[in-house]
Amino acid sequence: MADYNIDGQEWITMPLAADGSVWTPPYFDAGGGEIWMITRSVPARDAEGIFAIVTTDLPVDAPGR
Repeated sequence: MADYNIDGQEWITMPLAADGSVWTPPYFDAGGGEIWMITRSVPARDAEGIFAIVTTDLPVDAPGR
């Protein structure tokens, strides 16, 4: 998607700010799975620092359900 700003996504910004593993708040995956989900994001490190963010998504009920 042309309007997808990967650098602004919580699944990247949150673990970088926390310098560790995080869960995102529930969000609707529009344009992807079209479901509500949460994402676990874990920084992958080597001797030079963080080189990737490893993620897994879990489906959840819509907020308020």
